[in-house]
Amino acid sequence: MKYILIHGLGASKLSFKSLARQLPPYTSYLEYEPNETFDEVFLRGQGMLEDYPEVTVIGHSLGGILAWHLAKTHKRIVKGVSIATPFGGFSIASLRLPLFFIPSILPNMLMSLDRNDWVCRHPRNMKIDIPWINFVANKGMTPGYSNDGVLTTKSQDELKGGEKTLTYVLPYNHYEIPHCDELFNLITNGD
Repeated sequence: MKYILIHGLGASKLSFKSLARQLPPYTSYLEYEPNETFDEVFLRGQGMLEDYPEVTVIGHSLGGILAWHLAKTHKRIVKGVSIATPFGGFSIASLRLPLFFIPSILPNMLMSLDRNDWVCRHPRNMKIDIPWINFVANKGMTPGYSNDGVLTTKSQDELKGGEKTLTYVLPYNHYEIPHCDELFNLITNGD
């Protein structure tokens, strides 16, 4: 089984350092920069999938949204995982309208994360028929700050993954959860 890991906005493949050590050595990464658009990264992800017969996609934060879109459009994906993914949108993205006249204040990728933008809205309206695991970080975005409401169980429950979807709530914050020991066992359970 091939694994493709997709990091979150402003992060890198190092977000998966702990998990990657436990996965097979032929694991790949879909990396991107904040100045890229969602569509650019999505198309590059589709191209990566052509090389493998069966793939599990694992995405953290925005990477989970990319993984969901890829899973809906590509039959080679047989399992998906989202880790602390803002399927309900991201509150700071709503600032894009007041900041519209200040060029480059928000990265292109963040511009797609408004709750009402198609990138976040679309996963809530499309069903996928593969096994999917959602991991929710219940300790908020960063230490000392509460969850802003988008990385909660409620936002994960808006997805229409069907009976093959599992949701786990883990006691970590948004940035700690990709490094927690429980992930590997929960992701590979049944593989």
